Amino acid sequence: MQDEELLELEKKIEASKRMSSIEFIGWAIFVAGMLFYFDIWLSGIYKERVNNRVASEFPIVVHTDADKAVLCKAWKTCEGMRR
Repeated sequence: MQDEELLELEKKIEASKRMSSIEFIGWAIFVAGMLFYFDIWLSGIYKERVNNRVASEFPIVVHTDADKAVLCKAWKTCEGMRR
């Protein structure tokens, strides 16, 4: 009789060690929520840094006459393809 009770108790202990489906879904939602919050938090930090930049920090592109000629030809070609 005592062996049967001991086996039954061991089965209950093993069953209690496993995670139920509801617990698993709960943890999955929690982890997904934390990852989403972390993503939003990092995006906010990035946007704040970009918005606080001074305009002089961004590189200014100066085109030479040769660059402008190529750009104008490309623009005319693109305009022609649009029609």
